[in-house]
Amino acid sequence: MNTLEKLEELRKKLEFRPKIDEASFSKIRIKDFTIPEVDYDSIDLSTEFLGKKLKIPLVILGWTGGSEYVKQINEILARAAEEMGIGIGCGSQYAAIENPGIESSFTVIKDLAPNALKIANVSATHLKKENFGAEELNKCIDIIDADAIALYFDTLQEVLKPEGEKNFKGLLEKIKESIPNVKKPIIVKGYGDGITRMDAIALHDIGIKYIDISGYAGPNKYVIEEYNLYKDSYDFSRNIAKVFQKWGTSTVRSILNVSGIYDNSQMKIIASGGIRTGINIAKCICLGANIAGVASPFLKTAEKDVENGKGPLQSIRLIKTFLEELKIAMFVSGSEKISDLTVDKIESF
Repeated sequence: MNTLEKLEELRKKLEFRPKIDEASFSKIRIKDFTIPEVDYDSIDLSTEFLGKKLKIPLVILGWTGGSEYVKQINEILARAAEEMGIGIGCGSQYAAIENPGIESSFTVIKDLAPNALKIANVSATHLKKENFGAEELNKCIDIIDADAIALYFDTLQEVLKPEGEKNFKGLLEKIKESIPNVKKPIIVKGYGDGITRMDAIALHDIGIKYIDISGYAGPNKYVIEEYNLYKDSYDFSRNIAKVFQKWGTSTVRSILNVSGIYDNSQMKIIASGGIRTGINIAKCICLGANIAGVASPFLKTAEKDVENGKGPLQSIRLIKTFLEELKIAMFVSGSEKISDLTVDKIESF
């Protein structure tokens, strides 16, 4: 079987397993080489993504912006990304488009991480607005000097919000129209509920070449936010939100939904959703992802770093932990470079 056929076989096997409350990494096992023909010190973890060389296939995913405290969080993460040679994203920049006075909570990223891979970020639903289009997307890119912009689909959260955007009709066409007028590549991003095969096909058909799958990895934190919003409201709304906490497509299945039908020249994948170890990163790359994205663990380390006031020590330590775990996984699987992590290294499913 060729690579696409092997990935499709894995996807079908997962399809017939019951959904579990995790990213499904436990279902993937990488082959173990007791006697690997590899020099540990010569293992190369570097890769290229969006024209930038990364020392490790990892990007810190963004959370938010707009306040002095978040500015401090972004400062810490930007310094860590720059020092360790990884990528960094930012939270939704829509507030900065509406109010340029809060741009500084985002611009610290380009100021402190000038050489890092940077990803701008805004909700895809804003394209439904009459005064929001390619010009505003380019403004988001300029604010952090980004190498790409992520358009996220928070579909479930929007439909649960009383004031949320519930009309997604025509949104893909809006994105298609924006592509030639946006100065950097567009990444379409999930929001904790993953990417289906039909999503992947629809995005490919409109010309999207980058997907951040943001797979389901347990009770959906974004839906929980909506549940908390209704805590003091009437039971009807809050019970509906609670029902959807476990809705979504797992991280592993989401990767396979894309890589099982499109090779790397057609679609590039950021794997995110429940990634907590370097082994998780190795598994994602074996399944067809290009790099991995991590958010929550870095928010926690950045908060500690801000509190300690001694720079990005905890955040850098976390990056080094991911690095060492990935390197060991590569060593014991007989992999000298990132491109050696292929579906052929998967032992069982």
